[in-house]
Amino acid sequence: MGSGSAGHYWAERHRDALAKADQTSDHGLREIYIELADHYLTMEQLVTEAEKRAAARF
Repeated sequence: MGSGSAGHYWAERHRDALAKADQTSDHGLREIYIELADHYLTMEQLVTEAEKRAAARF
C-alpha cells in the first residue's frame, strides 16, 4: 500500500468510487459505485479506529 495508513488507502478508494459514480450516465452502475463508496468509507472508519487502538497500546 505504500506510505500512509491503511485508513488512507480506503479513503482514496472511497473518493475514487464517488468520482466514478459522478462520471457514469448509467443509473444502475452509478448506484453500484455509490454503494461501493459507502463500503469503502466504512472500511476507512474501521481501520482508522483499529490503528488508533493499536497505537494507544504502545
